[in-house]
Amino acid sequence: MRGKILTFILAATAALALFPASVPAASPVELKFAVPAPPSSPVNLRGVTPWGKKVEQDAKGTVSVKVFAGATLGNFSNIYERTVAGVTDMAFGIFGPLGTEFRKVQVAALPFEAKDTVEAGTALWRLHESGLLADEFSKVKVLALFAFPHAGIHANKPVRKVEDLKGMKIVTSTRSMGQLITALGGSPMSSTPTEYYMSVSRGVADGIAVGWSAVKSFKLYEVTKFHLETESGLFTAYLLMNKNSYARLPGAAKQAIERHSGKPLFDEMSRITDRLETEGRAETAVLPGHTIVPLAPDEAARWQAAAKPIVDEWVRRTPNGAKILAAFRKEIEKIRAGK
Repeated sequence: MRGKILTFILAATAALALFPASVPAASPVELKFAVPAPPSSPVNLRGVTPWGKKVEQDAKGTVSVKVFAGATLGNFSNIYERTVAGVTDMAFGIFGPLGTEFRKVQVAALPFEAKDTVEAGTALWRLHESGLLADEFSKVKVLALFAFPHAGIHANKPVRKVEDLKGMKIVTSTRSMGQLITALGGSPMSSTPTEYYMSVSRGVADGIAVGWSAVKSFKLYEVTKFHLETESGLFTAYLLMNKNSYARLPGAAKQAIERHSGKPLFDEMSRITDRLETEGRAETAVLPGHTIVPLAPDEAARWQAAAKPIVDEWVRRTPNGAKILAAFRKEIEKIRAGK
């Protein structure tokens, strides 16, 4: 009897060895998402952070997205390179500070080509989907491309006509807007959004060429009182991912990122920037001592005339520039026709 019991115990032990009582769950892969804008920025609170939560939930515990808002992992000037280098796995940024590396994408930032963020962003996204911009994104995975509102002139003295800009130092972050300011008699100063406030408050600059979304996000209404609205150029933006960071993810995490990126993420970011424009203007309009004026039609014609050589130069200096601009304009026509 004792021998039978021993035999049974040995057999049971061997069977249990084949089926461990518990298998430790693999830890989720952590992805760092850099947002150079302030933590309170709507891009962070309404866009990136909720997106990360959706991906985490959909990936069923295989990935976690940790957002680093502010300058922790980089600023608007270097966050793209830090994404390529793997310092951060994903990043939000604007193309303006990146110089000529993304010349094609700046078709959506050219003055007087698109009326608003929806037009510009939609046309830009369609160009990306067509493959016309593919070579500029060879180093990264594109999560979404979109646009921020038109740059107005925000200053502490009235700017209503070309002559008012003469000699004024205006900070901006896009090449085409800087060129336009020069053509209109002003003196452009290259800067990033996080530096706008200090530039004006310290008297280094006389005004800022930026959209209403930045006025809201960076509290520029505290250092400017006069606001001229124009259609003189939008700000193209991105949500990008390091290719190696994507490649090392488990399948469920990759699928979750794919489901929540591309068109769905573009649509959401476009809705956010569109709301920011409305909110930024409305919140500034009710502040004491602030004046908001549109660019008068006769002045708009002068600004457009000054902008034409800038567009022509972009075409000459951009590989395949004429084809890209024609395709962008065709998409704008389709959007206005409801297509």
